[in-house]
Amino acid sequence: MFSKVREMLRMRDSNGARMLILMTEQFLQDPRLALWRQQGAGMTDKCRQLWDELGMVWAAQPMGRRLAGKGM
Repeated sequence: MFSKVREMLRMRDSNGARMLILMTEQFLQDPRLALWRQQGAGMTDKCRQLWDELGMVWAAQPMGRRLAGKGM
């Protein structure tokens, strides 16, 4: 799913940004997130990997736009 969103963003498909927002909203609505915060319990490795991947897609989004604007 993340690779598809990256591809859509690379192609400047407006649906890529929408998908990224929808995915982020779903992650934030996960009831386990509140539980981890309240209990101070750590996330499983798989969940941490998914959050890291989501963060990387968000971080690459503005960077890609800046580079495209410079003709790179």
